[in-house]
Amino acid sequence: MSANNQYIPFDNEDNGISGFHISASDYGMHLLDKVSTTALADEVYIRRQMKYIFNRVCSIYSFFRSMH
Repeated sequence: MSANNQYIPFDNEDNGISGFHISASDYGMHLLDKVSTTALADEVYIRRQMKYIFNRVCSIYSFFRSMH
């Protein structure tokens, strides 16, 4: 949709290290574009991220529980 998408490394892998020079707002817009176009792949990705975050929260919680 926007020209900013070409800076995303996993969309254009031959871009190399320049793909990492990207602002947070551009990345957010890119994610919105991906959600609207490739909903299924993003659903899997988001689920994976949620599972990772959930596991992190649980491990941090159990760490604090074990200190008492």
